[in-house]
Amino acid sequence: MEMSTTSVRIRIEQFKQAMNKNADEDTVVKYYTVHALEELLEEFGSVLGRAKVDHPMYSDVLSKIDEDARSYFQSIPKEEFAGVSMMPQIQDYAQVCSLGIQKVLEATAIVERLDNPPEGTTVSKKEYEKLARENETQKQVIKILSESRGYPDILELLRLSQFCGIQIDENWVLAVCAVNLIEAAVNKKLEDLKQKADDEFAKRLRRLASVIKEREDRDIQQMLPETFYQGIRSKLDHASHKYHPTKAEAESIYKIVASFLKELFGKV
Repeated sequence: MEMSTTSVRIRIEQFKQAMNKNADEDTVVKYYTVHALEELLEEFGSVLGRAKVDHPMYSDVLSKIDEDARSYFQSIPKEEFAGVSMMPQIQDYAQVCSLGIQKVLEATAIVERLDNPPEGTTVSKKEYEKLARENETQKQVIKILSESRGYPDILELLRLSQFCGIQIDENWVLAVCAVNLIEAAVNKKLEDLKQKADDEFAKRLRRLASVIKEREDRDIQQMLPETFYQGIRSKLDHASHKYHPTKAEAESIYKIVASFLKELFGKV
C-alpha cells in the first residue's frame, strides 16, 4: 500500500527533474517533460483507483480529488502550427504545473491517511471538503486561464505572431487592451446617459464630460483619455509591432486607464 503513494512521489521528483533539465536546455517545453507529466498522472490515477477499491466508502470523494487535481493541467496547450510546436514556455508551464503538483501531493497525503490512519482517528470527508474550499480561489484562477480563453490563449496568439515575424509581447497586449477600453467605456457611459455616440471621439468625450457635470455634478478628466487616444493608441494600433512598450510603460497605461474607468463610472 505504502509503495503505491511512494511511487507517485517518485514520479513527481522525476517530473521536476525533467522541468529543470528542460529549463537549462531551452525556454520551450520539450516533449520529454510532457511525457514525464503523463507518467506522473498515470501513476496518480492508478493509486487513486486502488484506493477506491480498498476504501469504497470514500470512492466518490477520491474520484472528485482525482478530477480536481487533473483540472490544473487542462489549460496546458499542446497544439502544433504548420509543423512547429506551439508548446508553452517552460516558465509558464511550470507555473501552472506547480499548482497541479501541489494538489496531487495533497491528494496523495489523503490516500496515505486512508491507508494508515493515526491510531484512534479516521479520515473524515470533512477533510476533503476543507481542502476543496481552500482550492476554490486557485480553481477560479485556472477556470479564468483555461475555460474563458484567457491567458494561455493569449500566450499562444503571441507565439503564433512571433512565429510569423510580428514581434509583440505581453506588454503590448496589456497596453492595447487598456487603451482601447477608453473608447468602449466612453461609449457605454454615453449610452447610460441616453446620449448618441456617433461622432469623433474627442467630441464624444467633451459632450460626455459636459453631461456628467450637468447631471451628476462631478468633473471627469477628459484631457487624459483624449491624449491617450490620439497618442499612445495611435502608436499601438497603427505603428503596431514597431512600438514596444516596456513592462513599466504597460503597467502605467493600465493603472491610468483603470483609474479613468473608476472615475467615469463612479466606482471606488
